[in-house]
Amino acid sequence: TGDIFSVCFGSQIFVVINGYKLVKEALVKNAEFMSARPPVPQVEGSHLGTYFSPTEIGGGAKPEEVMEEKEEKAEA
Repeated sequence: TGDIFSVCFGSQIFVVINGYKLVKEALVKNAEFMSARPPVPQVEGSHLGTYFSPTEIGGGAKPEEVMEEKEEKAEA
C-alpha cells in the first residue's frame, strides 16, 4: 500500500490518507472538496480521530519484512 489507499468495512469504503504533506493537501488546499463529504454514522464521534493503529491490526511489533511477505501472499 502507498500513502493513499481505500479500505472496505462492510459496504462502506474509507479512503486513508497518510503523511503530513498529503493530509495537509487534502484538508487545507482541497478543503472545499473534503468539507462537503457527509458524516459517517459508524465512526462519527468515536476514537476522536484515531480509528486504528498498527498495534490493533497486528503490525506494531512485527518487522516490515514480515508484513510485506504477508501482503505478497495475500495478493497472490
